[in-house]
Amino acid sequence: MKYTIYVFAISVLLSSCSAGQERQSSKATNIPSDDFKSIPIHLDAEEVKLASAIEAVEIMQFEEGSEGLIDQVNLLSESAEHFVIVSRGYSTVFIFDKQGKFIRDFNHKGNGPEEYQPILNLWQEGDHIVVYSSIDNRALKYDSEGNFISSFKMEYPYTNVFPQKNGYVANLNTDDLDDRLVFLDENFKRRSTALPHFARQDFMQFTYNTFNEYKGNVDYRTVMSDTIFLVEGGQVRPLIKLDFGDNWLWKDPASLADFDKAMGLLNTEEKVWMLYSHLVGERYLYLWSSLSFRIGGDLRSIVDRETGAQFALNISKSEKELYTFTPIKWEGDKLLASMASYDAVEIIEKLAPGQVEYRTGTTLEGLESNENPVLMWVKFKDFN
Repeated sequence: MKYTIYVFAISVLLSSCSAGQERQSSKATNIPSDDFKSIPIHLDAEEVKLASAIEAVEIMQFEEGSEGLIDQVNLLSESAEHFVIVSRGYSTVFIFDKQGKFIRDFNHKGNGPEEYQPILNLWQEGDHIVVYSSIDNRALKYDSEGNFISSFKMEYPYTNVFPQKNGYVANLNTDDLDDRLVFLDENFKRRSTALPHFARQDFMQFTYNTFNEYKGNVDYRTVMSDTIFLVEGGQVRPLIKLDFGDNWLWKDPASLADFDKAMGLLNTEEKVWMLYSHLVGERYLYLWSSLSFRIGGDLRSIVDRETGAQFALNISKSEKELYTFTPIKWEGDKLLASMASYDAVEIIEKLAPGQVEYRTGTTLEGLESNENPVLMWVKFKDFN
C-alpha cells in the first residue's frame, strides 16, 4: 500500500596537493572542506527566536500590480538579470528584475502539448525558462516572453530533475533501474546511473525537492534518509551524515519497506522520522526535520558545519501562529528566504535600524502597503 504526497584531475599528485591546499585554506577561513563528515544534530539545542537570531538582514520587495501579485514564493530561480518565481498553485511563472520590478508573468497550465501540470522544478538556461512537471513527466522550455519553444518527454518517471553542466540529474520514482539517480544529456536522454537503492521506501512517497545547488554542483537527499550526497561530475558520494543518534526513527532502513512496521514505529516512537528540507551552505546548514506522529512538532536547526555548533530556530510569532519564513538557499554566510511583507515589517520593528538594509526600490513604507512577499538575506549572530 502506498501513499503519495505532493506537496530536487590531472594527476594524483596534483589532486592531492590541491586538496591539501583547499583544506588548509578552509581551516583558515573557518569554512569546512567537502570531506565526508558526520554532524550530531541535537533535539535539545538552545532555542532562539527568529528576530533574536538575526545579526543583520537585507530586504527586497517585489513590485505589485494587477499582473504582479504573488501569494508566496513556491520556487525561485535567480540569474544575473532576473528572479523567476513560481506561485499560484505551482503554475504561474513571474519574472522580476534584480531590484524586484515586475516584468511579466505567464501561465500555461493544461493538458496540451505546449502546456504543463503543476511545476515541481524550475531553472533558467540563458534567456530561456525551463519547467519540469512530474505529473506528466515532461520538461518544457519557454523564452523570456513565455512563448513555447520545446518539450521533452522523460524515459522514466522522475520525482525531480535538476540542471548540471552539459546535462541534468534526476531521481527515479520507480524500481525500473538498480540505481536511484539518473544522469541525462542535454536532450534529457539517459547517460548513466548512480547510487544503488539501499532502502525500498514502499510505505510512503514524497515529492519534496531532493536536489539543491551547491558550489556549482548538486547535493541530494531523500526525506527519510539521514545522509546528504554530493553529485559532481557524474559521480555521487556521501557528503554529510546527519547524526540524530537514537532519535532517528529509521536506524533499520529495512523498516521503510514494511508498511505495517513503519506505521507502527511512527505511532509509537518519539523520534525524528522525516527531513522536510535541507540547505547546505559553504559553512552552515539549515535543517527542517519532523518528529513522529505521536508527539508532532518540527525542529528547524542552524548548524555550523565546521564546529558543529547549532541552535533551534524558533519562527513562531504567537502560540498558534508561525512567521511565513521560507528559506531558499545559502549565499555565503547569509540565508536567502522569503516572507510575507506584513511579517517582514513585524521582524524589522524588533531590530535596530543599523541591522536592516533595504535594496534599491524597497522602503519600510512600501513594505507596509505591499501584499507581495519579500526576499530577505539573513545573517545570523555568531552562535559558536
